Amino acid sequence: MQITTTDKATVQKQARNKAHVYLLLNTRLLEDKAYKPLAADAIEFPPVKNIKQLISDIDKFTWSCWVWEESIRDDQKEQGPILVKVDVESEPESDLLTHFTAKWANQNGGILLTSDYSLDQLQQHLRSLMILANSGGATSFSIHRPQQLTTIFAVLEQSRGSEMLGPIEAMFWLENCGSASSTYTPQWYQATNLQPHTPQHQETEWFYFETSQTAEMNRLAEIWYQQSLLHTIQADIEQGDYKGQTLNHLKQYSATDLELMIKNGIDHSRKIGIKDQTLMQQYIQMTLYCPEKVRTDSVQEMLANTTLHPNLKIKKARQKVKASEYDVSTT
Repeated sequence: MQITTTDKATVQKQARNKAHVYLLLNTRLLEDKAYKPLAADAIEFPPVKNIKQLISDIDKFTWSCWVWEESIRDDQKEQGPILVKVDVESEPESDLLTHFTAKWANQNGGILLTSDYSLDQLQQHLRSLMILANSGGATSFSIHRPQQLTTIFAVLEQSRGSEMLGPIEAMFWLENCGSASSTYTPQWYQATNLQPHTPQHQETEWFYFETSQTAEMNRLAEIWYQQSLLHTIQADIEQGDYKGQTLNHLKQYSATDLELMIKNGIDHSRKIGIKDQTLMQQYIQMTLYCPEKVRTDSVQEMLANTTLHPNLKIKKARQKVKASEYDVSTT
């Protein structure tokens, strides 16, 4: 297996030259992104579309299947990833392919695959990767989430990476490590399988991570998360304000300074019981964007309260500093 950087135009060109192209989409994320809240002057709720309707709006003639179908998660299959065949043979300028590379990839909505195997065979292999084995037992795996792919492939030898990809000839994804700005641009990646394998017929837990590999993945994931926060905060600073909150006080700090602040914020958030990364981001943004308000006794007492659930703790703290604008969406 070989990992290389690429770009959107090259991804589209390569996909159009392949006989079998697939999209592996993050169902829940794309459905959440497409949800339109009720407008203030609306007289009825807007329609809520599921992933198959969203796909049909772009291309009515597609084949798809639920990856978790006929697995231990069959009852949750419609919340899991969906595998979609893109018909580039009869429609080289596929609207679905264009939409994915232009929009859904930017939303961390999934990955693009090429393979000589059928939809059903590819689904069978992807289903076998739903749960992976490690020294501690087993762990859930979401190959359809591009945020973790570079971290995982970084710890695997080429032969092991090819074994994981199996029948997948090539995989393409856009890595969004935080918000784009003048100092950061999301990057397209390609994983090329130099030795494609036949699809796996085993159920799950056939692919094994060594203890050292798991530890290294966790270390790289922590670095990735810190960098995503840095890029998001740098983008906010570059704008000069964030939803009316002036951020001029942060312009004096270098990237190294901000990295240290973020690392300290992560460490402190864990000490006060905030471990969820979305809540952690909200906490760090509060402390950096509204430092004087966060330092008040009432807010500090709220954050130090060990009896409050982390969600409630952040909600109440944000209310006290009037930081309700610092919402971040899950991905």
